[in-house]
Amino acid sequence: MSQRSDSRATYLLSLARKERRALLERMGERQRRSLRHHWRLWAHDGQLPPAGDWLAWLILAGRGFGKTRAGAEWVRAIAEADGSARIALVGASLGEARRVMVEGDSGLIAIAPRGRRPRFEPSKRLLSWPGGAQALLYSAGEPESLRGPQHSHAWCDEIAKWDNPGGGQAWLVGAAPTGPWTGQAGAIAIWQSGNWLFQAPRPGLRLLNRSTGQDIRFTTAWQSASRPPTPTGGTTVDAQARAALAALYDSLTIAGVLPAA
Repeated sequence: MSQRSDSRATYLLSLARKERRALLERMGERQRRSLRHHWRLWAHDGQLPPAGDWLAWLILAGRGFGKTRAGAEWVRAIAEADGSARIALVGASLGEARRVMVEGDSGLIAIAPRGRRPRFEPSKRLLSWPGGAQALLYSAGEPESLRGPQHSHAWCDEIAKWDNPGGGQAWLVGAAPTGPWTGQAGAIAIWQSGNWLFQAPRPGLRLLNRSTGQDIRFTTAWQSASRPPTPTGGTTVDAQARAALAALYDSLTIAGVLPAA
């Protein structure tokens, strides 16, 4: 950013919002591009941090609101203003923190002006700004890793997705997965060392669905038995036959063949 663009941005910010928008629209493409890193010119009110002294700022909004850009711009402002800042970047997993918060289209590297871009060291999970500020990446699945390091600020992304699974826990990925499970339909997802590992199932594999207490089996796809309907009505009722069927259903349920009623 040049001194000319800085002074132009300062003037624009002194104007009322309607007048500022009108002036921006009259500018040429080159003039607007010179101002693209002046975030306060382009952000809507919900993307700017609240005024005054606060401890937590929550953005509760849907897709397209600009949550990632708002978080990244807030971190950038802190890092450029305070060389001693030590910032925690917490995502659902380390991979997602890197992919979205650091290297994404609205991440910290993409939004930074040339010459002020932070240096990313993936092996150290570390971002370093030219002025001295630093940020470390963390996985929400390993909250204990936040103990010890001292941080002045933190950006926590997509907290509604944080499951905080334990190491070694596994899930069967559904038919239309999203987020870090995208593209892994039908696989077994295992949480290990702050990241998701995926194992493709082999024919003959059996798993216990803990939510239903039922075994499921993989052939070319995951399969499970459906619970037959309990006989009702009819012109002739055989109580013994129905009792036998009920006992059979109960036995198959205990064995994990049928789901619980």
